[in-house]
Parts: sequence; structure tokens; C-alpha cells
Amino acid sequence: MNLSEWDTGRVVFVVVVSLLCGCATHRDGQAPAKISPTAGFAKNIGPPAEPVTSPYWDEPFKPTAAYGSYNSIFRKPDGTLEMWNNTMGEGPRDGLVRFRAKNPVAWKHPRTLAEHRLIDDVFEDDGATPAEKRRYTRPCVTFHPEDGYFAVAHVCDGYPAKHGSVYPAFLTSADGRRWVYHGRLKGEIEAFMPPGNSRWANGRGLFYQPEKPKTLNDAHPLENRFVFFSDQYPAKDCLALLYSADAKTWKFYRRNGEIVNLLPTGLQGRGMIFPQVIQAGRHGWFAWLSEAWPPKAIWRIHSPDGLNWSLFGDEQPEIVKPPDVMIKTLSAWYDDREDLLHSYLAIWEHVTPKLLNYRLYHATTTRFSLEL
Repeated sequence: MNLSEWDTGRVVFVVVVSLLCGCATHRDGQAPAKISPTAGFAKNIGPPAEPVTSPYWDEPFKPTAAYGSYNSIFRKPDGTLEMWNNTMGEGPRDGLVRFRAKNPVAWKHPRTLAEHRLIDDVFEDDGATPAEKRRYTRPCVTFHPEDGYFAVAHVCDGYPAKHGSVYPAFLTSADGRRWVYHGRLKGEIEAFMPPGNSRWANGRGLFYQPEKPKTLNDAHPLENRFVFFSDQYPAKDCLALLYSADAKTWKFYRRNGEIVNLLPTGLQGRGMIFPQVIQAGRHGWFAWLSEAWPPKAIWRIHSPDGLNWSLFGDEQPEIVKPPDVMIKTLSAWYDDREDLLHSYLAIWEHVTPKLLNYRLYHATTTRFSLEL
């Protein structure tokens, strides 16, 4: 596969229109809605006039060279850090990209490694012709030293999707360069995929656990080989858990037959979107979600077991949108060597003179418990 560079020369107007049309529908999971250009992209361009701070992070957020919205970050055994997200472009050689770094702030220019043209189950209206503008969005990538890379990336027929839906799909790679596209997720989630039942779903919480049994464990959903957290199921303002023994057939975590909404009651009804879920070793599980579209705040929730969630502390939301910029997501990863939590806040600005995107601002904390 030929590796293609990120298209840093893309016309700013195209990027802005793509974001306005595509992202404006995240809030309620329904078909694309018209949105005014004054929604914030044209006016609220960073950097922020004042540093962004939070009571739960040890220092102000500082800009890095990395950019993108839907980020997965991890360290490989050789110490190399990797960050994965997706390009704005929808050409056949755009797709999932990888940043690399030796430290958490010095990210190198990204390379496209899983191209859109791999997608083979997103079609034009005739149901047979591969959609010309088929693409990935909202990816989540994880890595295992022996078994390689696993990803759930949402696929659609363009951005915004013509029929108002994005679908989670599964990919694998032994080395991060050559990817295999396995198609849209199968199982109970297919009930939400028919035309007219649109979902603008988001999920950044994929966990591969090869030590778990090969048989499905319905009684203990987190004890399965594959676990995936996503919003929009069964409806907006929900956070659902899917699990699978083989990544081929997926089930929802249910109680009394109903899909369990993991969102704390205090966040339901706020239009929570863009969840990212991580494990932090002995400190339990953390998740960050953005409130509404365009996001006006970012909230953190915590769980000791991955199933029972509550707000992390009394000072939530932990990030409130500054008046002069657009924010979108917070992406975090746990450094088990240093027992340190890293975060990357996405702020809309010029990452190059010709490219508007979400620059990632970095901060760390050792505060995992409210007792500290």
C-alpha cells in the first residue's frame, strides 16, 4: 500500500463546510440538519486568548503539533507513542492516519495508513456500486503487542452522509500499515442500521482482551474478548456497551431485556456526544463526553468497574468552552509507567496557514481520586 501524506493544502472553505454539515447532527443522532455558518466555525478560531485551565488538570493546556478530533493514543513496547485519527478528506487515498512521537507533545507529521477505498459495504443508491465518497469517521484504534491493531471506525457514503447515518465497522492490522476491512458490525446493532433509522453514533472505547475466554459471557459483559462503548444506542443521550467473543457478532449489555444506558442521570438530557472511555489501571475507568453541538463543555465520569458510572467530583464540567474559541473533544490516555494521565483538548484553529482543524492542547494530572 502506498502511504499518502495528510492533505495539508486542502481548501479551508471545504473543511469548514464539511465540519458544519457533518458534525452539526451529532447531538440528536438524526438526519443532517441545516446550520448557520455563524455556529462558531467562522468566528471562534483559536488559539484562545487565555490558557485553558481545569481544576482536575495540573497545568494549563498547551498546544502541540498534533491535530484531529477523534483520537486514540497508546504507547508501544519500544516506547513509541502513537495517535490515530482520520483525515478530513474523502478521497480514496484519505483515511485513518497515524501520528508518532517519542514524548507526549512532540508529534510528527501524520501518515495515511488505512485508506477509504478499503470500504466495500457502503454503496450508492443502487445498492451495488461502492459509494464514490465512502469514508471513515470517528475511529477508535487499540494495539496488542502480539496480535497487532484493532479498530472500530464509523463508515458512511460521504460527509455529511446522504442518508444521515454512520455505521461502526471493524478493521485489523498486523503491523499498522496493511489493514483488513471486515465490514460493518454484525449482531444486535444491525437493528439500528436500516434506512430511516439513522444514527450519528460515536464511540472511542474499544478494548481487546485476548486473555478472556473464546466463548461469549453474557453474565459479565466486560469479561469478553472485545468490548466497545458507544453513544446513540438505543437513542440520543445514551452510552451503551457492546461486547463480542470474536468481533464478528456483537451484543448489547442489557438489563431486563433493555439496553443499559451507562450515562449518569445528571448527564441525561444534555445532548452528550463524543464519548471516550479508557482504563487507568488500579484507578478504574474514566470517560469524557462533550455537551451539545457545538460543544459548550466537557464532562468527566468515573467507574470502579466499567458498568456503574458517576460524575468525577463536584467541579463538573471540568472544561467550559472559552468565549473566543471552539472546542470539540478531550482525548486521554493512561501512562502506566509514570502513573500519569495525559489529555488532549481539541481547539479549532489554523494548524497550518492553509488548514483549519482541531489543534490538540496537552495537559497531565496525577489526580485519579477525589481524596487527593
